[in-house]
Amino acid sequence: MNPLSFHLSRKFCRGTLIVRIHSVVILHTKGDKSSTLEYIPYVFQILAQMLTLHRGVPADYRALRPFLLTPAIWAQKGSIPGLVSLLRAFLSRDAAAIVDAGQLISVLGIVQQRLVPSKANDGWGFELLQSVVLHIPL
Repeated sequence: MNPLSFHLSRKFCRGTLIVRIHSVVILHTKGDKSSTLEYIPYVFQILAQMLTLHRGVPADYRALRPFLLTPAIWAQKGSIPGLVSLLRAFLSRDAAAIVDAGQLISVLGIVQQRLVPSKANDGWGFELLQSVVLHIPL
């Protein structure tokens, strides 16, 4: 295990970092893009790494899921690898909750409308689709 990953997960396991990241995502979606835009791709990658270190999905992470499924977040091309990693982590840890919340349609919509039509991002779309097939209960 990466020592930095272990340190981050131990230090911020109570949700402090998640609350701050949640604030950054909210600022980004509400229009204050000048100060947060450059950090958003890294935020998603860090969140994905931290979520994979958890056994379940903390409530602070679940609160981020609706934001991750909005088209505005997926418009920034640099965020797509981190967003796909984060959604894959959600699917591997909490697929039943995604289905119960009715968010599977949004995930499939992202694959169909944002990722697969783009030659640059179609690989990410197939990775996300593979996670859907592997983790969504039939």
